[in-house]
Amino acid sequence: RVKLIAVAKDEGAYLAEWIHHHLYFGFHEIEIVLNRTKDCSKEMLTKIKQAYPMVKWRYADFVDLIPGSVHKKLQHIAYGMVLSEDMNSADASFSHFMFLDIDEFWVPVDKKSTISTFIENTGRVEAIAFNWLNDVPSTQPFAKIQPVFTGNSSDVVKSLVPLSRNLKAIRIHKPLLKP
Repeated sequence: RVKLIAVAKDEGAYLAEWIHHHLYFGFHEIEIVLNRTKDCSKEMLTKIKQAYPMVKWRYADFVDLIPGSVHKKLQHIAYGMVLSEDMNSADASFSHFMFLDIDEFWVPVDKKSTISTFIENTGRVEAIAFNWLNDVPSTQPFAKIQPVFTGNSSDVVKSLVPLSRNLKAIRIHKPLLKP
């Protein structure tokens, strides 16, 4: 069971597609942390949550009230807030977590396997880092994902991490694990 966590600012136009994409690929829970949002994100997430209770959302604007440069770490704080609550909760029902931005999509190579199937097929208990594919943008806004991906492979990764690995520090791309 995989929980997907994201931070979003004024991305209401993209939330439905992003959430439904990841629900389709079997993510069991999705939590969006809104920050400094002035668009329709709240309304969009409220409607989606009515149909899909496994989609949660909250605000992290409190970070702006803290003096100093803490606000520069908003994304880290938001991820830490969600994970800390889940790891200390008796109700946490997921085994893995992943951080993605709203403009990032997890896509299996065969374009049909679920995230759970991927985990089962790897048979690994370690964290798994997925390389980015920086796609060639479509000339049409909101175009569907094409059957053949074109783009450039990147050394940047996003990680799928089992809770059993004991998180030492939040890192957006590669969380630091114990030991």
